[in-house]
Amino acid sequence: MSIQSTPNSSPPTNHAGSYITFACADTHFALNVDSVKYITSIDAINIQQTPLENGVMNRIFSFADRPVVLYSFHEIVGSYSQVEENKNLIKSFAEYRQYHFDWMQDLEKSIKTGISFNQATEPLMCEFGKWYEHYKSPDEELSNILEKFDAPHKHMHSLAETLLTLAKKPENTDEALQILEKEKHTTLHTLLNLFTIAETRLNDMVKQVIIVLETQGKVFAIDLDNIEQLEEFQETHWLKDHSHTEQEQPCYDGYFQKESGDLYININPSMLIQ
Repeated sequence: MSIQSTPNSSPPTNHAGSYITFACADTHFALNVDSVKYITSIDAINIQQTPLENGVMNRIFSFADRPVVLYSFHEIVGSYSQVEENKNLIKSFAEYRQYHFDWMQDLEKSIKTGISFNQATEPLMCEFGKWYEHYKSPDEELSNILEKFDAPHKHMHSLAETLLTLAKKPENTDEALQILEKEKHTTLHTLLNLFTIAETRLNDMVKQVIIVLETQGKVFAIDLDNIEQLEEFQETHWLKDHSHTEQEQPCYDGYFQKESGDLYININPSMLIQ
């Protein structure tokens, strides 16, 4: 992960204190509460767009009767936004749900008419199956929901070969359709419901957190994908960063590492938007 740097910063000599911790992509960060003026959700503020001279749009909102510029933390540190990724997943889940509904309709049509069935007959051949095989969610609750997809998804795709083979004999067509009708109300219903539950969880996860900061007389805000918790760090947890020269002072000055081994990059608010 790349983090912007700029000179003329004086990091504190004692790092012990209370810190807000949060994650961006797979990296964990710490932010001293002394710089934090206000925390809210993105839904609670009215964001306006203002153009700059270079054509870039600034995001601002009103706080304490003054305009405050809102920066994207993931852009500052050169990472990706989990919120944006989740929004894209929500769109994909709607498409996956519709695909499996249409899949069942096409199977019924093939059984009734004998026309070729051209949909995926293996669970790993459909777009959802390909995605599902490799995706690992950082959210435990979403992971638990996704685990429940495995059995009904595999069973649904197995229906194609079973029922089409059965319906090859005209006298078995009605039996195949009866089985399919039952599967619509069980397997398909379960699968579609799981897509809805997963979308609901993803929606709960895309509500960004806004933190208003004040440092060296400057007031600005950053948006975060999440806030993990409030941590107490001691000086014994501190690991100084030695990868930069005195002239290269980035928006972090070191790391905290607790006894558990978890590592947090310590953000220097005064350098965050330089």
